Amino acid sequence: MAHDGASGNTNATAAHRRRPLDPAARRAALDELVERRTRLEPHEIVLLGLVFPDIYATYSKRVFAQVHRWRIRDAEDVVQESFATLERFIRESETGFPESIPAILWRITHGLLRNHVRDAARNPVSFGHPISESASPSGPGVESATGRREICEKAMARLDEGQRDVVEAIILDRLSHTEAALALEIPLGTLKSRIRAAQHLLAGMAEELVPASSGRAA
Repeated sequence: MAHDGASGNTNATAAHRRRPLDPAARRAALDELVERRTRLEPHEIVLLGLVFPDIYATYSKRVFAQVHRWRIRDAEDVVQESFATLERFIRESETGFPESIPAILWRITHGLLRNHVRDAARNPVSFGHPISESASPSGPGVESATGRREICEKAMARLDEGQRDVVEAIILDRLSHTEAALALEIPLGTLKSRIRAAQHLLAGMAEELVPASSGRAA
């Protein structure tokens, strides 16, 4: 009995639901989906659900680091929302997977963090991982580390939004220049210009802020 394309897709979907994929098969399926660059078919959306834990395992550490830097208490919720948004983006996008998963994840998470901070009326500028309040660390180096963080936050606050974004994406969250340009949706040349401008401003601010801080600590 002949089966049309829709029936074939349905059968494939049912087969994937019946048996889990081993790690090698998940990797192969994920690679195939990433390279497709077109809207996912129904059976491919099922495959996406099977391979998405691998995407989470690959990128969750860097997303957690990005979120923790903003001192968000409910970091787990923000991270989960980031990945849920990514999965929805992939399912609904005309191109399927984005050109760069790190870039789109950073953009999604950055937007969620800004909304979270705006809603909570918190300060969105933060350098480095925050010191945990529950740990209450003390001892040599803690005071100086806190002082350095305060200096960095003051310097970041003086940059304009575009300059802060490139510093956060490249220096703090360690995206490549190409990934950062994709994440911020700006040309690579614009990105590099903003980096140079930010570096010039931060260098000048360091001369102003560091001696003053050192004087207070002395």
